[in-house]
Amino acid sequence: TYAYDLAEIQSVLLYLPETAATLFAVAAYAGLRRSELQGLLWENYQDGYLRVTRAIWEGQVNEPKTRRSRGAVPVIKHLADRLDLYRMHRGNPQSGPMFANQSGNPMNLNNLLHREILPALDRCEHCRKDKVHHAGADHKFERDASRPMWRGWHAARRGLGSNLYALGVPEKAIQDIL
Repeated sequence: TYAYDLAEIQSVLLYLPETAATLFAVAAYAGLRRSELQGLLWENYQDGYLRVTRAIWEGQVNEPKTRRSRGAVPVIKHLADRLDLYRMHRGNPQSGPMFANQSGNPMNLNNLLHREILPALDRCEHCRKDKVHHAGADHKFERDASRPMWRGWHAARRGLGSNLYALGVPEKAIQDIL
């Protein structure tokens, strides 16, 4: 099982478009599960905390996976700044899905992965086209090794404690987040 280190997280964030980057930052700096990311509401983000109140898996809204998963996760400054900017770009919503699709429903993370994340990270070293748009090129697709590899949502969660410590987050705050 892979865990992103802090340098990889920061590199991934550089290449992703805003919504995908903000979602990945929540996974990387708050340690939420994929289903909890999909279930976040704007009303869950208050007073420096993300309150996990629901989880969405395969379109089904449920309670979070465990009792300990429910509750408030402290938001570190790196993440708070990104969430505040993202909220401002979305028109300062106060309620509804934090990560919504064009219909206003919770975003499907598989769609985001295939439409935005993989095309941003998996580029040809020679022509800079993603795999989908590379068809018909006069050369073989060779992945640009300077871009980070996508290792999955859970890989951001796995190294959480070490990455927060590397950012200089106080140990008590790391304990509360974990």
